[in-house]
Amino acid sequence: MDGATRVSAFKQMGFKYLVAQVVPLESGQIEAQTWNHVIQKMSAEDFLAFTEACTDVAYTEVDPNYVADGMLEMGGVCYVVTPDLRTFIIQPVSGDSRLNALNNYVAKYITAASVARTRSNQFHEVRIEYPQMSALVVFPTFSVEQILQISSMGKTVPAGITRMVVSGRVLRLNLDLERLKADESHRAKSTWLNETVYQLIGDHRIRYYEEPVYLLDE
Repeated sequence: MDGATRVSAFKQMGFKYLVAQVVPLESGQIEAQTWNHVIQKMSAEDFLAFTEACTDVAYTEVDPNYVADGMLEMGGVCYVVTPDLRTFIIQPVSGDSRLNALNNYVAKYITAASVARTRSNQFHEVRIEYPQMSALVVFPTFSVEQILQISSMGKTVPAGITRMVVSGRVLRLNLDLERLKADESHRAKSTWLNETVYQLIGDHRIRYYEEPVYLLDE
């Protein structure tokens, strides 16, 4: 799931095989995180006017203290907070599904505004990092099970609002792409992969990093 864009890219380049790390859901190694959107380069007034012009959704202003209950009762797909802490629940118009409304709404505003991502849902907290922020779009928290259920129906959530965090993720395998693309059987590819991994083990070139880190060179 996390590599959906990579899978699509490799298919377009004519690759029949990819290397995938399979992590069972019941292993407890997978966590779904939800990202919120920071709206910039568009004033709060313009963003609300843009939202009002979107035919897929409607919006209702609510008391900030009511937003959690309001999202549930009104079937909200997300909510918007402006610099004066006005809070608006975004909900699908009659007859449309919440998922379709969410996808259509996000797809429209990311083409009209500059959008950054944050894990926080607190406006004042996020504004310290993004002083030019004009609105904060807060999404519901998705579980791993919900993401997999949505995927099993052949549907998606908007790109960039969820992230699968996998403990023990394997990085930098760096296989030869020409060999990966070569016209060989699945068995031959698997044998080659196993031999490569065993060689890395034998050369003591595999390292395990337990602690969370920040990479400043990517």
